[in-house]
Amino acid sequence: QGGAIAFLVRSYLQYLPGMPGDIQYKTYCSAAPKPGNMFYSYDFDFINRGGWAFRIINAADWVPETPFTIQRLSDMNSPNPFIGIENALKSQPFLVRSFVKAKYNGLNRKTRKAEHAYTRNLGKFMYGQVKKQLPQMKEPQYVPSQQYMTAGVPIILMPDSAYHIRYPFTGKNIFVHHAPRPYLELAIQYFGDPK
Repeated sequence: QGGAIAFLVRSYLQYLPGMPGDIQYKTYCSAAPKPGNMFYSYDFDFINRGGWAFRIINAADWVPETPFTIQRLSDMNSPNPFIGIENALKSQPFLVRSFVKAKYNGLNRKTRKAEHAYTRNLGKFMYGQVKKQLPQMKEPQYVPSQQYMTAGVPIILMPDSAYHIRYPFTGKNIFVHHAPRPYLELAIQYFGDPK
């Protein structure tokens, strides 16, 4: 959980009222999941431009690939040609317009349905589980966006065949590549021992 918290703390410090504007923070987020949606990622990379934030990733680790992502029309910047597709199709022949509109509506409906399922399961259900332990916690207002993105300059630690022999996946050890030891060994392999 430390890598995700590092992202959020860095953003929090940037926008905390009363913080001196001339402080520059260097941020390392190791083994972190995707910290937020596209707009959060853009903002994080902007406030850390010039090489001040890094994400260290073991390429065999599944955690940095989470949470699942869905891009909807509402996640895109405006203007974009997909939001106004109905107006663009008005000049097309009826059959073309009907075919494209049906395909477009089918795709858009599926992403909306997936977003509702994510909000229900990863939002409301998870909130209910947390509330059992923290009864004073208020349910957050959910942002209608599931387009999670990575942030920070990537430092990729690429496992080789020897790594996979040392850290085999047995079918049960789902965090085998997410542990500190594999990250440390790969970092030493690629960047040398700091001793």
